[in-house]
Parts: sequence; C-alpha cells; structure tokens
Amino acid sequence: MSLCAVILTCNEERHIVKAVQSVQKVTDEIFVIDSGSSDRTVELAEAQGAKILSRAWDSDFAAARNFIHDKTDADWILQIDADERISDQLADNIKRVVDAGINRIYCFRRTNHAFGKQFGYGVFRPDKVRRLYPRGKAVWAGAVHENLGSGLSEEFLTGSLDHYTYDSFEQYFKKLNNYTTIWAEEAYGKGKRTNLVEGFIHAVYALFKMVVIKTGFLDGLTGLVVCCFNFTYTLLKYTKLNYLQIQNKNDETVSLPKRKGAKIAFVVARYVSGKGGMETVVSKTIQNWKYADDKVDLIVSRRTGSPSDWVDKVPHIKLWFAARWLEYPLLVLHMFYVLFRLQPEVIVAADAKAVMYSCWYRDIFDKKACVISWLHSTIGEKRKSRVLAADWHFCISSGMAEELTGFGITKDKTSIIYNPADKEQLLPRSASPVFVYMGRLVMEREKCVGDFLRALVCVKGPWRAMIVGDGQDEYELKILAEKLGIYDKITWTGWLSEPWSAVTEASALVLTSEFEAFGMVLVEAMQRGIPCVSADCPSGPREIIINGENGWLYPPRDVNRLAELLQNIIDDPAILPDAEKVQKSVDKFSTPTVIANMRRNCLEQVKKI
Repeated sequence: MSLCAVILTCNEERHIVKAVQSVQKVTDEIFVIDSGSSDRTVELAEAQGAKILSRAWDSDFAAARNFIHDKTDADWILQIDADERISDQLADNIKRVVDAGINRIYCFRRTNHAFGKQFGYGVFRPDKVRRLYPRGKAVWAGAVHENLGSGLSEEFLTGSLDHYTYDSFEQYFKKLNNYTTIWAEEAYGKGKRTNLVEGFIHAVYALFKMVVIKTGFLDGLTGLVVCCFNFTYTLLKYTKLNYLQIQNKNDETVSLPKRKGAKIAFVVARYVSGKGGMETVVSKTIQNWKYADDKVDLIVSRRTGSPSDWVDKVPHIKLWFAARWLEYPLLVLHMFYVLFRLQPEVIVAADAKAVMYSCWYRDIFDKKACVISWLHSTIGEKRKSRVLAADWHFCISSGMAEELTGFGITKDKTSIIYNPADKEQLLPRSASPVFVYMGRLVMEREKCVGDFLRALVCVKGPWRAMIVGDGQDEYELKILAEKLGIYDKITWTGWLSEPWSAVTEASALVLTSEFEAFGMVLVEAMQRGIPCVSADCPSGPREIIINGENGWLYPPRDVNRLAELLQNIIDDPAILPDAEKVQKSVDKFSTPTVIANMRRNCLEQVKKI
C-alpha cells in the first residue's frame, strides 16, 4: 500500500522544513499545496524533496485539502498542517495501519503549543483530529474548521501530533480576523441570521465553557487570557455575520436559500429512566423520519437512566446537568445555547419542563419558532402552567386532547398524533391459554398489576402467565402471587431491552392500568396479532380496542369482570379474534402514517411563522 503526505502552506518558511522532515518518517511522496507564498516556503520545501502544487487561495480549507485527491495515485492520504509534527510513536502506527490496508478513518491526538507553552486545558486542550484515510473513501467539508466526512469506521492511533500553532499574539489576532470573516461569509451564504444580543450570549457561553467546563483556568494566567480571546473570537464572528445582514438588507429575500422542509428540534428536558414508552416513541420517530428536506435534531438531558440505547440509536445533543441548585440553571443555559445554534423553526417538547424552557427561549429572545407540546403522560394541575404557553399541542390520544380542552386550550390548537408502531411477524397462539402483562410493576397505583394476579386466581382450567418488566413493587407482587398460590404458573422475565423477544406465544395481552395516556403496549401486541384485554381507563385504550374485534374492555379495577373475560378465553379459545384481523385493526398507528401526519402539522406551523 502506498501513502502520500499533504501539507497546506502559505508563507510558512518558519515551519515547512520541520514539517516535511516529520512526514518523511512515514513516506517519501510528499506534496506541498501552496497558496501563493511570498516568502521562501516553496524553495525550502523543494530542497527537502517535496513536490509543489500551486492553488489560488479561496478561503476554503476543505477545497484545499480535497485538491490532492485527483493529483496522486497513492492508496492512502495523510494530511497535516505546516505547523504540525508527527511523533515517532505515531509514525510507527501510521506505517503499520497503511501496510495492513484496512479501510478506516484514523484519528490522532493533537497536542497544542502556543505562545511558548504547551496547553492541557481550555481552548488549546488536546483534541482529536482525523487525518489519515484511504483515497476516494472520504471527502473534506467546511470552509473553516473543516471536517472529514466518510461512512467508514474510525480507529484511534496512539502517539502525538504536536501542533505549534501561534508564536505571538500578533499572529493569533491576524488569524482570528481571517477565520471570523470566513466563518461569517459561509454562515451568511447558508442562510444563518443573528443579532448582537444572540452573539453576546454565544460569546458568554464560549467563555464559560472554556474556563469552567473545559477547565482552562488550570493552564494558569495564560490559559485564562486565551479563554478571554475565545470570547472575543466568538463575539466577533457573530458581529461580522450581523454586519453582512445589514449590508445586504435589500437583497435578503434573494440571499436566503429556499427550503421545502423544516428545521425541527425534539427536546426531552427531564430525567427519564430509559425504560419507558416515551423514550421508545421519541427514538423511533427520529429514526424513521425519512424526509431529506428536513433537518431533525434531538436534544436530551444528560440525566438519562440506564439503559441509554434509546438515545444512542439516533444523533443527539446531551444537555449539562449539575448537582442540586445548579442543575436546572445549567441545563437551561445549555439548552438556550443549543437552540441558538440549531435555529429550529419547530421545537417539539416531549415533557412539561421542555415545553416551559422552549417557551422561555422563544419569548426572551423573540424567536420565530413554534413550540409544540408532545406529552406522553397526564398533565395535571401542577404542570398545566408549563404546557399552556405552547403554540400547538400534539396529543397522543383523544383523552389527552380533552384534558387540554378542560384547561382552556381550544381544539383548533391540538392535533391527534398517535404513537407509532411497526407491523411485526404474527405470534402463534398457544395451545393452552397464555396471558401476558408487559410494563412497569406497580401493585395498586397507576398500573394496578395486583388486579391481574387477583383475577388469575379466580379463573379455572389450564393457563399460564408471563409478566415482562420490573418496577418498585416487583417483590410485593411476587409475594402476593405466592400467597394466592399461583407463583409457579407465572414466568417473571424482569426488564428486557427487547421485551417482545421473550414472548414466543400468547393468547392475550392484559392491561390493568387506572390511567394510560395512550397504551402503546396494546398497539405493539396487536401488531403481532395478539388480542388485548384492557381496563377502559382514560384515555388511550378505548381508541385502540374495538370490543370483540381485536380485544375487550372492562371497567377499571373491576377484578370480577377481568376474571370473567379471562375465563371466557379459557373456556372457548375460538372467541379469540383472527390474528390477521387484529393486526390490520391498528394500521392507522403504523410508523410511516404517524410520522407523515406529524410532519404535515409541523410544516403547517412553519407557514404561520
């Protein structure tokens, strides 16, 4: 396998000799892409054996790095800057992976030196850079702070890439001026707009982040000074962007790119366990959002329980949290910053806190963003004040919509958006009845799982039960099953990341709740052809179950009626509805249908902005 090294230069006579000598540790094919140097850069590079390629500078670092791709036949490309040096350990690892020829993007740890000092924290803390890749398998993008894009996996190579970035403050401010101009022009061309208040908030956040979060103060006085420089850098780039807006005010309608879709941010601000239905629905919605014209982001609290695979399945931004009184100020500050950066047209808030914080962002900074509530549990008197300020409301059931109407929200500000579920392979019916409960294990409150056990002890004939899930009352429920003499007839699986994987056959799913915002588990069961027996609780089950066609409803907490329905199934299994008909009865909850409905509503709100 062959390797070529590429060095970008413009007036780098102070660094070029050492840069070329550095990459000679790994290859003899070295290209210097020069952008009109007026000093001895080209002469010195040629003297070291490098090949010179000239390219006019157009303020686009990505284009400069991509320039080499059709100028060499090498299998691998290594990109470094003139002020970077490869350590001996890193050189050995580069040669090893090139010889192995495994197509990956290889990353290095870059150690930064500036103003005669090596930095370990703050602005110049060590960072990870992607610089070694197979030719034709990756492309650079971004005029400033360019990034290497590829579908290949990454591997980190040990060793150091030493970066001797600034020799003087004069050099720093010269680059700062150049970089902020390039950033502002690129951002303006992409349609980004700002104001000086927003720019100041970004700058304050940048200072706080570098001093406190990235512990820049640990680099001493010089580290603090550099953090203040970063405040200046951030404020200046937004100021220049705002200046471009003022200069081109008359051409604004021409300059703004037209979008067919929308910029949508989904927000989860409260702590979530990672095991609930809301987490599943949010993750599934974003995973299956297949509209290329839209830009969809997920913002979540860093305080998510274990497991966190629901959020790890999709690109996301995690918000800060801290202990006690600092927790919510930090979370809100970071959420404001993220929303400033994303500039969403629609904010879909999946919990009451997310609704409240999103409305603060909209109102304090006078943002033209539509805030939509998308709650997955009852609102209640305590939380209604947080929710009522939203511009629109996605209700996961008619019962949720009725609750909002009771709080004074008119029906023309609500849409019924059911939770999505995918059609699955039909599960076989068991030879002898098997009843399944799936969800949190709470004895009396909310879930009323104790009713399931009390009904089971009343029925006669052969039956088995499966309880899938865990919860605060799991131990008490097992004790109750022992006392009722039915413990040995029940399979307890505990919590499972893929709960349906434990169910190989079933006669019916049983739901005993006092309240369900929707009842997602009912739809999941029916998508597998399993009929359901559910309490007719507010508010979702009655929108899902059609008596006799895909299941049966009974009055909440009526153990005798539940036992009667289970006994009917044991006595005459033929009363169970046909599996295919059960599955077809929930077609309106299919993922593509639900997401299309949600997107249509989002686009309608964008038009009103």
